[in-house]
Amino acid sequence: MSTTINEYLEKIKDAAKSIPQHRQVILKNVINYVVKKQAKCGLIFVCTHNSRRSQMAQSWSFIISRNFGLHEVRSFSAGTEVTAFNERALEALSRAGVLLEQVSEGENPQYRIHSSDDARTLLTYSKLIEDQINPVANFATIMTCSTADDNCPVIAEADERISLRYSDPKADDDTPEEEKSYDERCFQIASELYYVYSEVKKQL
Repeated sequence: MSTTINEYLEKIKDAAKSIPQHRQVILKNVINYVVKKQAKCGLIFVCTHNSRRSQMAQSWSFIISRNFGLHEVRSFSAGTEVTAFNERALEALSRAGVLLEQVSEGENPQYRIHSSDDARTLLTYSKLIEDQINPVANFATIMTCSTADDNCPVIAEADERISLRYSDPKADDDTPEEEKSYDERCFQIASELYYVYSEVKKQL
């Protein structure tokens, strides 16, 4: 069933009201960092291949922060290896109403993610943390998977390193549960980031 981005935002708004307490404790680390920086900062979401969870998190961080008028929060993503923005993750975002535009070809195509409130877009593709598109100061790294969290070296330039792990929908690739798994992870990430930015907005 197709949906619009505004309809999806209403759904995650409701879901954000019932984030489990143990996840709220983890999310508070992100909230505190953004509030401390007065929302003038970057967040780099990191997973091993920068293909699924980190890409969905970057996309939703961009869309939701702008939805709350927090235009100076900059959203990025990276991996410990370069692959490509996984097509299953792209399809999950599309089903959620996110407007995506492929702007290059090749093994690691680039995409533009459109925000919900204006004509601004986010350019994204699979990349390493040191990629030229990512910031070199005034940012926190958000580790979205256990492998990257355990194996990624210390990033000296980061203000903070925050562990915000999500289960990998890749586990259900090529199974009858594939679409459901990606949609659930997409919804969880979106709902939790809605909670983050709603709390940031209250505190600023």
